[in-house]
Amino acid sequence: MKISIILVEPESEGNVGSISRVMKNFGIKDLILVNPCEIGDEAKIMSVHAKDILEKAKIKKKFDTKGFDFIVGTSAKKGGRYNVNRYFLTPKQLKSKINGKVALVFGRESIGLTNEEMEKCDLVVTIPTNHKYPTMNISHSCAVLLYELSNYTEKKEIAGEDEKKAVFKLMDELIDEMDHKDKEKEKKMRTAMKRMISKGELRKKEVFTIAGFFRNIINLLRIRKKT
Repeated sequence: MKISIILVEPESEGNVGSISRVMKNFGIKDLILVNPCEIGDEAKIMSVHAKDILEKAKIKKKFDTKGFDFIVGTSAKKGGRYNVNRYFLTPKQLKSKINGKVALVFGRESIGLTNEEMEKCDLVVTIPTNHKYPTMNISHSCAVLLYELSNYTEKKEIAGEDEKKAVFKLMDELIDEMDHKDKEKEKKMRTAMKRMISKGELRKKEVFTIAGFFRNIINLLRIRKKT
């Protein structure tokens, strides 16, 4: 498993430096900064012996999910009944459901990730904390997640980015064929099904089975529309 860290609009250069240090502790090298604050001396001081990670960090203008098998969002806000974007896993649950190229995505210190950014994530992870003070510093959160994932040794033939894209494309075709009148409910359905498939820890053979199932239903719906 290859892990990358994505920081979306980090507001504190000290946190960027601290995360670089944490990454060095766990042998993670790929740091991506999306529209970050100014990175200066404070970040270098906080990075300690991880200045090489900081200096090689990729700077991007937008949050881009291409090139990863799993995009894992992080949040201190747990989901409710009507917020499918905030259904979460614990770090222990997460490590059994991912492999390949994985991006751990951390949001702004002030507001975290937006719902729109969450929609781009395959999974969302939350670290269980005391309800009186649930929000952790992002560098501490990063350390907890990397510690949990560092013990990952099992190799699995879990479906990667290409296989999931094929299933999601058929899923979108199926939902389009259903022709929902309520577009907001349709959007929630797409997100919920995407989450369900991503959480399913699917093997490549299982992905082909699901793809065939979706394709059969699409064909049946199209036949019915013609008759």
